[in-house]
Amino acid sequence: MGCCPESGTRGASILWEERGWIQNYFMQCAAYAVMYEERTGIPVPKLVVMIAVEGDEAQIFVKKRDDYIGEFIKYRDIYEELLNVD
Repeated sequence: MGCCPESGTRGASILWEERGWIQNYFMQCAAYAVMYEERTGIPVPKLVVMIAVEGDEAQIFVKKRDDYIGEFIKYRDIYEELLNVD
């Protein structure tokens, strides 16, 4: 059984409560989506993370870019502060 959070089903390798473990994947996707839009002018509002599960269907997570870009920016700002990067 694959995983699709919107439908409430869950797969073998990531339990429903463990979805937070892939939050960093969504932050990374959001950053790439914004960079792509900056370069091309084409917005990418939806993020999709697919996780292969041996012996099972892929787990597919679909989220909104704007739900994750703010958190990414916070981490980027902390990084810049720590390194005194301007």
